[in-house]
Amino acid sequence: MSEIKIEKGVPLPSGNRRIRRFGKWVGLFRNMAVGDSFIAPVMSLSSIYASCKRNEWKVKIRVQPDSFRSKERFVRVWLLKVISKKI
Repeated sequence: MSEIKIEKGVPLPSGNRRIRRFGKWVGLFRNMAVGDSFIAPVMSLSSIYASCKRNEWKVKIRVQPDSFRSKERFVRVWLLKVISKKI
């Protein structure tokens, strides 16, 4: 088992750094109106669902028909309802 080294005198990072506490999709959804949509890769569905659940947004997601046979699949995401206006 390796030992953990204790270091002294290492400065803390500045506190003015902005942290994305709500996921990378929040900014996009906040700029959308009800009925707007966007296309995203299928691989990003879990983070989209998490952002929507946390911020109480209702969405509808469908696989793009022309991406069924392609190697990389995409989905279209519609914003249906904003339950609360969290900041």
